[in-house]
Amino acid sequence: MLKAAIFDMDGIIIDSEPLQMVAINQVMSQWNIQLAEEDFLPMIGRRLSDDFDYLKEKFPVPVEYPEFAKMKNEAYLNIIQHSIE
Repeated sequence: MLKAAIFDMDGIIIDSEPLQMVAINQVMSQWNIQLAEEDFLPMIGRRLSDDFDYLKEKFPVPVEYPEFAKMKNEAYLNIIQHSIE
């Protein structure tokens, strides 16, 4: 019987936003694009699909969402496997 649930609203248990930015920048660097912190701020707390729409409007991203999401998630998993203590 479930007695409790924990929801991490980013920053409560782990602050993953800086790692998300690193992952997105790793993907974007393939196209010689590097997001500054001010570029990333509007993306905090949003769905990746919304972030992709924002990126596509602001930068020349040459892939569609499914491929971008796969690349970003692979980069993020790699980062957390080697960075989280």
